[in-house]
Amino acid sequence: MLASLQTFYNFSSHAERHRSAGVKYKAITRELEQALTQSTKQLPEKKDFLDDLRLRLDDIELEAPIVPKGIYRRIEERYATVVFANRVASLVK
Repeated sequence: MLASLQTFYNFSSHAERHRSAGVKYKAITRELEQALTQSTKQLPEKKDFLDDLRLRLDDIELEAPIVPKGIYRRIEERYATVVFANRVASLVK
């Protein structure tokens, strides 16, 4: 019975798609971290860099599996008080 459910819902495929999306998001995070450590003279051209970043994020969004609303809501509630932008901004000061 459980094997039938696993086959029907294809859990392994969903898990792999989540993992793949996470790896791609992490690669973009590392790229942003690297850009933030460079001097302003070494930073890539802002418009081109941001356009490329937006296109890559859009592609990931299209490939990534949809997260159920309940799980999404719980994660949003858990991290509602965490502010990442201030931390990033403090790195470049």
